[in-house]
Amino acid sequence: MSAFDYGWNSDKNGVSSFWLRFNSCVREPKSWKEELYAAARVITNQAKKPIWVCLSGGIASEVACRAFYDQGINFSVLTLEHKAGTNYHDVQYTVKWCRLR
Repeated sequence: MSAFDYGWNSDKNGVSSFWLRFNSCVREPKSWKEELYAAARVITNQAKKPIWVCLSGGIASEVACRAFYDQGINFSVLTLEHKAGTNYHDVQYTVKWCRLR
């Protein structure tokens, strides 16, 4: 069971509409860290190819990387530098973060 279901409905005139339904929680949620680590394990167990995480230098992508790193799960990092250099500091932070691990 997933957290939500979705689909398309079409009426007799060919007009389509998107629908979304959230399902009730079927278990007591854990702490955000435990949930994140569990999600990383699910991804790892289902992955048929190497795992790549896009690390932008922001907090959200760092937390995603830590979910794998802290558990000893092998993954690779991808980051992109803007041609104009507008994310230079973020890229430098990303490189430093990776080198420290």
